Amino acid sequence: MVKGDMDWGQISYAVYGDATLFAGIIDANPDIPIGLIVPNGYAIQVPILDTIDVPVGNELLPPWKQTTS
Repeated sequence: MVKGDMDWGQISYAVYGDATLFAGIIDANPDIPIGLIVPNGYAIQVPILDTIDVPVGNELLPPWKQTTS
């Protein structure tokens, strides 16, 4: 449930930690008007993401995934 008036990016950041992933949340809630602000009290559906590609430095990868430069 939305707590306080929030925009889609704020909701995405609160759920996923990334404000740019709001499109899936909008798609999962076709009955909520796509305005700048989602009013307080709306119950929204939040899809589970399979994976998020996060760039990782070569030194943090396991040896079999590291690339040589």
